[in-house]
Amino acid sequence: MSVEYYAFLLTDRLRIESFLRSIAATVKPGDRVLEVGCGIATYGLAAVRAGAACVDAIDFNPVAIALAREMGVEKQNVRLIEKRVEEVELPERADVVLFEDFSCFGVAPGLRALLAHVQGRLARPGARYIPSAVELLAAPVDAPIDAVGPEDSAWLPFSDEALSLLRKRFLNVPTSRRLEPTHLAGSACVLHRLDLSEPLPKRSVHSATTHAGRTTQATGIAGWMRLELPGGASIETAPGTKFAWGQMFFPFETPLPCRPGEPLEISVETIWGPDSKALLWRWRLHGATGAREGCTLNSLPGGAALLRRGSPEFVPRPSSRKEAVAALCQAVDGTRNLSEIARIVYNKCTPRFSSELEALDFVLDALSCSTGLIEDRP
Repeated sequence: MSVEYYAFLLTDRLRIESFLRSIAATVKPGDRVLEVGCGIATYGLAAVRAGAACVDAIDFNPVAIALAREMGVEKQNVRLIEKRVEEVELPERADVVLFEDFSCFGVAPGLRALLAHVQGRLARPGARYIPSAVELLAAPVDAPIDAVGPEDSAWLPFSDEALSLLRKRFLNVPTSRRLEPTHLAGSACVLHRLDLSEPLPKRSVHSATTHAGRTTQATGIAGWMRLELPGGASIETAPGTKFAWGQMFFPFETPLPCRPGEPLEISVETIWGPDSKALLWRWRLHGATGAREGCTLNSLPGGAALLRRGSPEFVPRPSSRKEAVAALCQAVDGTRNLSEIARIVYNKCTPRFSSELEALDFVLDALSCSTGLIEDRP
């Protein structure tokens, strides 16, 4: 995320003021506060003003941490931690947890592992969460879909079959999208309520019944969220609202005909894969004329074969970089500079590199992608 992104977030005044009021009413003098995905620690600073004894603010983005540090956040009793949340251990657990990074539909890749670590290692039993819960809402929509298909083979150098496959892949991917109230083809319903103090199950199926509002062709399902803040306030990111979040759009390969007043059953399933970042979606809309559904498995080139890479039983094959990576890991000992490390890697893996400069490029690239090999502090 860039500086522009964090500056843009501060323009979302209604959202921020709602959180600031909730923080002021929830944080008690002497509380230890944890801000997860802190960005520039806006809410952490608010917690200090509310009387927090200390605030730990975590974000993996170096731009966010550098910007927060430059803006003087650390001078106000906020400790900035540039790490993945799952890698953090605290000297004492938090009394209050601030976290709002729920994507646009309350569930995002990595959320299950993140919350499990926060609940089990970073927050006290009975800790207060802001927000305290997230409701997942959904409604049928007839928003237009712009996707290539067989009809485009006349001007694209692909066959009808290839473009049909591409369309299928594309229309089995839920995407973040800003929808308008005019796109709603039926009333909204609550699918699920996520309590932040409870673990996320590995597999969840959430369904509810709504009714069509007009004669139309439903092109998909819209999903959004309602954040419940301590004190009774809430923030709902429905179509037409101007919050930083948009809505989740779950498309169909073919639209479903709907008539006014017709009962429509909406179902959204989340499946966490063996890897902490793997998240599969399956969605379905069932009405009087039939049903339409989608699944992210249908969007993957190669299908389920790609998912096996996240399985504990998967046996990886070593790449041509294996020896160079091994040499790099051995050379990083906290005393050698990059030039010395590159020289060691080059000497041990000369056939792979044409020069020490190429080895240096490899070292710089590998270290910039590392998540645990180096630290930026002396």
